[in-house]
Amino acid sequence: MPELPEVEWFRRSLAHSILDKKIQKVTVRDEGILKDISKHSFITQVQGATFKHTKRHGKYLGLLFKKKVLVMHFGMSGSITTKDTDQGKIIIEFRKKKLTYKCPRTFGSVQLIDDWKEWIDKKELGPDALHITLKELRSALKNRTGMIKPIVMNQQVIAGLGTVYTDEVLFQMGVDPTESIEKIDKKELHKTIRQVLKTATQHHGKREELTQNWLTPHRKPGKTCPRCNGTIRKKEVAGRSTYYCSKHQ
Repeated sequence: MPELPEVEWFRRSLAHSILDKKIQKVTVRDEGILKDISKHSFITQVQGATFKHTKRHGKYLGLLFKKKVLVMHFGMSGSITTKDTDQGKIIIEFRKKKLTYKCPRTFGSVQLIDDWKEWIDKKELGPDALHITLKELRSALKNRTGMIKPIVMNQQVIAGLGTVYTDEVLFQMGVDPTESIEKIDKKELHKTIRQVLKTATQHHGKREELTQNWLTPHRKPGKTCPRCNGTIRKKEVAGRSTYYCSKHQ
């Protein structure tokens, strides 16, 4: 599932390649991927327009026109590419470029909205995990009780963390995923979230290229922990597959 680092890399890539270029043609191959808008209306409003800015909040990507915002969510398996593929659900063509939104498992969505900030507020998304301040984190976690993993993954608490990078944050901190949120050092949590997401984004969201002393390249039960030679284990935490070190966590 694309999480914040992958979506941030999508945003940065598009910011350097499609802004201020007139959209020549729009093809919608799967109308089911559109949210709250018909295929005809979507094509009519997007074709001929020009993207002016890019935004991201959590796992949502925003491409801003002059008066509208095209919002992409990538679900379990979505991504963007400059190539046409059989899995392409929406193809946006420029004069010399092409933007293809693909989502093989069709859990993602594309929609048009009027205002980016108002839309985020209406969805009640928490602060963006890459830019959250310590003060915002303390406020978001105030009066929260229960296991740390599902709380940190709650998009209305902190927007952007999924199961992979939440596991990585807890691995780096040496914290059991079922530990009570009340016992967590909030300053250390804030620092680690920022470090993990910043590093993953610098690697273009390519998880296989992350440093080998991280958990992410070793997400398989029975593998040796790259930090302490413990054993990587897998268990369900709040219904989510969770990987951790049996020794230092």
